[in-house]
Amino acid sequence: MEKFIRCECGSLEHTVHFQASDFIEGPDWPELIINVHLVSHDNFFKRLWVGLRYALGYNCKYGHWDEVLLWQDKIIELRDYLNEILCRTTTKT
Repeated sequence: MEKFIRCECGSLEHTVHFQASDFIEGPDWPELIINVHLVSHDNFFKRLWVGLRYALGYNCKYGHWDEVLLWQDKIIELRDYLNEILCRTTTKT
C-alpha cells in the first residue's frame, strides 16, 4: 500500500512517498517507509561543486534535507492513509 503526496508548489522534486509493508509475522505494527526526493541541481557547475565537496568529505551538520509543504487537503489525505494502515493492522490481529 503506497501513497504519493506532492508539495503545494507543484514541483515533482518536492514529493513524499509513503509505503506501508504488509503485516509481517512478529512486529505489532506494519513498517511505514517514507522517501523524500532530495534537491537536484540543473546547473553543471553547481553539480560539479556539490560533487567535489562530497568527494572531499564535506558533510553538512544538518544532513541533506528538502521540504514538502502540506496544506489542509493533503494533511487530510495523509491522515486517511495512516488511518487505513492502522485499520488494516487492527483487523489482522
